[in-house]
Formats: sequence, C-alpha cells, structure tokens
Amino acid sequence: FLDRQTARIDALITKKTRFIELLKEKRQALITHAVTKGLDPNVKMKDSGVEWIGEVPEHWSIVPLKIIAEIVNGATPDSKNTAYWDGDIAWYTPADIDNTVIKPLSIPQRQITEAGLASCSARLTPAGSIVISTRAPVGSIGVTTTISTTNQGCRSITPVPGMPSMLLASILAAARSELAQRSNGTTFQELSAESLRALRIPLPPIDERLSISSALDRQTARIDHIIEKTQRSIDLLRERRSALITAAVTGKIDLRGSL
Repeated sequence: FLDRQTARIDALITKKTRFIELLKEKRQALITHAVTKGLDPNVKMKDSGVEWIGEVPEHWSIVPLKIIAEIVNGATPDSKNTAYWDGDIAWYTPADIDNTVIKPLSIPQRQITEAGLASCSARLTPAGSIVISTRAPVGSIGVTTTISTTNQGCRSITPVPGMPSMLLASILAAARSELAQRSNGTTFQELSAESLRALRIPLPPIDERLSISSALDRQTARIDHIIEKTQRSIDLLRERRSALITAAVTGKIDLRGSL
C-alpha cells in the first residue's frame, strides 16, 4: 500500500520539480534576451564584439562595468571581538544570497556595529546596490533594500543615476557564465575586482533602460508567482506523504482491504 501511494506522490513531486526547473530556465532566457537584444524584435542589430553578448541593437553601447557603477570590496571585522558584532549594520556574505534568482535581499544572518565597520576596510553602500558573490560560488546576485556592507566573499555594485538596479542585476545574471570563466584560484574560484570592473556589458539608451526594466519586472513576477505556487504544492505533497506513512504504520488507516 505504501509503495503504491508514495510512488504516486513521488512521481508528482518529480514532475513539479522539473516544471520549476523549466520555469527557471525560461526566466533566465527571458532576462538574457531582454538585456542583450532589447524589446523590439524588428530593431537593426550589430555585432557587439563580445562573445557572451553576441549581437545587440545597433544604437546600443558596449561599456566596461566600471563606467556605469562603483564597485566596492567587502571585509570582515575580527570575529573574536564581540564589540564588532550584533549591531544594526547589514553585513552580507554569499550565504545570504539566493544563487538561483535575483531578488531583494532580506536581513542577513549577521550584522556588525559601527566599531566593527571602522575596524576593517568594509564600506557602506546605499540601498539599491547590487551584491554579487565573487567566491564560493561566483555569481549569486541580490539587490539591497537598506544601507549595507559585505564580507570579502562579495562585492557591492552601486549603479550611476539613470541605471536601474534590477536591470544591471539582470545584465550581470546574464553574464554569469562569463564571470565564472573570469574567475581563478587553486583552493576555490574567485572573481577579482579588476575582472569585474573590466566586464563589458550592453548598455541601452536611458529611456530604453527604464522600459526594459519595467518589462522584466512584470514578466519575471509572473514566472516567480507560478514557481512559488508550484513549490507550495510540492511542500504539501511532501507533508501528505509523511502523514500517510505515519498513519499507515501506526494503524490509523485500515489496510485490510487494500492488500
């Protein structure tokens, strides 16, 4: 009885899990297309001269990341000094960033004090900055909602006025494979600040940046909503599976007619 019932539930979970994977692939493909090709399917294209970008609309520019954003390194206060920890300054590490989707960052696992900030080379960056993990793993991306700083496993990227944070975050997400190739190291892969600053990215005119950002917000929100609903159904199926097993092995289900 349990073999049959759990097999049915497991098959449903497998199908729904695969559906989420496909939705995430679709989401990434949508982002990559929007930030490298734009929204107009009839626009004239040109070769960007950058392998990971390919062709772009002919009126777009290709610029190093450092032209449109300030990139700030992170640092860690002395972990043994209690005066540096449990403060009210958000201090992000790679563990605080979702490595599958871009989303606003929540409260980090640890926060530091003003004394902790002053004790190391970490710097504060404003809300709306992009935090990207540059080691273990490379390329997890989130956007801050408050003034914050990071450890040395991340870097903060503050875009210039006129460059929407989520659009720049989406461009960086599209460049994940390129960022991974730029990483090096023996113990673990790490992306240097210099390589990040030199990353060449597509740059639409300012009015087009806003329209692309708005379109991506709408389209990814729809996909994220479906992913969230599907994940909830998976969680409910797992709960049902566990409850079924418990009920069967404790005699709460009469199985005499089902064998």
